[in-house]
Amino acid sequence: MLNVAKEKAEKMGNQGINFVKWDLSQDFPLSIVEKFHMAFSNFGGWNCLSAEEIERLGRNLHELLAENGQLFVVIMPSFCIWESVYFLLKGDIKKAFRRQNKQGISARINDNQYVTTYYYSPRNIVKLLSPYFSVEKIRPIGFFLPPSYVDNAFKKLPFLLSFLFFAEKCVSFIPFLAYFSDHYSMVLRRK
Repeated sequence: MLNVAKEKAEKMGNQGINFVKWDLSQDFPLSIVEKFHMAFSNFGGWNCLSAEEIERLGRNLHELLAENGQLFVVIMPSFCIWESVYFLLKGDIKKAFRRQNKQGISARINDNQYVTTYYYSPRNIVKLLSPYFSVEKIRPIGFFLPPSYVDNAFKKLPFLLSFLFFAEKCVSFIPFLAYFSDHYSMVLRRK
């Protein structure tokens, strides 16, 4: 992802842009002293962090971002209608409400690797970051569109999938739906 971003920046004539890869559970490499204008984390990276780690991360990002710098994150909320309905229909009550587990769940990322995954409502994230950031925008992702693990069922129904995509676009600006979607995006500004 970083390589693609660098290539796009260069094509736009922005050779001086600095991109940094950072393991969010670790302290930031302090050898980099310049302030950043934006920090971005995509699709659930923050879900691999405990609440304490997110608070520390917020403090670190506050120090690393320039005045009025933005933070853009995509997070999995603590409830997803699609997921609950899907697993309830399969008779798996434990998985239907797994996002409610406050201690986190062990999620398999490949054949023999697991990571503890936590789920946060938009309200949780706002509370954890409130000393350092103010919220500018919250948007649902995957309120009407199903999670990727049910894609195969919908590939056979392209008209339905097209309709769900259209419906998703229609509600993408309603922040409240972020509490029930598969993911949500949040844009925050440094205080």
